[in-house]
Amino acid sequence: MIGGIDKRTLARGREAIDRELATKLPLTSEGGYLPTVDHGIPPDVSWDNWRYYWERKREGLGT
Repeated sequence: MIGGIDKRTLARGREAIDRELATKLPLTSEGGYLPTVDHGIPPDVSWDNWRYYWERKREGLGT
């Protein structure tokens, strides 16, 4: 499975991003799941939030 990250969460800030990733990243340990944003990134997502999302996701994936 690929996707599952709610793109609207990225506009809501760091706490919302952390909550979203906390619900999805544990599923990666089971294999077969690549968490990523569905569709395109909305224009209301700041560059800082986007960067934060990627940094936190990489940390959670252990890469």
